[in-house]
Amino acid sequence: MRAAHVGTSVARERAIMRLHASSSAAFVALGLLASSTNAFAQEESKPAEEPAPATRAAAPAAAYEAPPSESTAPYVRHGFTMELGVGVSQTSLSSDVGDREHSNIGLAPLSLSMGGFVSPKVALLGRMAGTSFFRDDDHKRSYQTVSGFYGAGLQYWPSDRFFVGGGVGAAVLASDLYRQGSRDVRYTEVGFGGNLRAGWAFAELGNHHVFTLAIDTFASKFEKSSTLAAALNLSWQYF
Repeated sequence: MRAAHVGTSVARERAIMRLHASSSAAFVALGLLASSTNAFAQEESKPAEEPAPATRAAAPAAAYEAPPSESTAPYVRHGFTMELGVGVSQTSLSSDVGDREHSNIGLAPLSLSMGGFVSPKVALLGRMAGTSFFRDDDHKRSYQTVSGFYGAGLQYWPSDRFFVGGGVGAAVLASDLYRQGSRDVRYTEVGFGGNLRAGWAFAELGNHHVFTLAIDTFASKFEKSSTLAAALNLSWQYF
């Protein structure tokens, strides 16, 4: 009986030990499974890493260009234009009326040009200009003779600083009343004339105003007289 009881106790202890070992193995397995699950969950919860942006060659920086200043900006020549000028002149007159030939320095009366630009370099103008001089008559009284030009022409600007021009039209030769010998003389003749000119824009005011020095030449033919003249004019032009 005692031997049977001892055998039963040994068998029971062995069964308990096997159960304990099985339980330990189960706990170990559960721990490993939990660790694996936790690691997988952490991997899933991590934000996906964005792919590194593709390396692109840096574009070269555009060179900075300062806007043109008012003084260096090109002139704006378009539309209506007007020119005023005055200066000094030299006139050579050959006439059958009064003195037959003489040449004198005098004033270039106020000149006026008005018209419009048909392109940035070419303008069509109506022009009034001329020369004049003073002389003394036989009684030492001063009188003025004017050789005037009234016509149409072109003005051409090959650059922002220089221009040339020319035109044709009517010419007028007229004098104040003066005394020749025992008689009073006043004469006026109308004929045909031409005008050629060239100028230099030496100063500007903004993009629409220039000041110029210009040389004008005139040739006029009348019934009883003819004139050749030149003038140096200081002018202002708007465009």
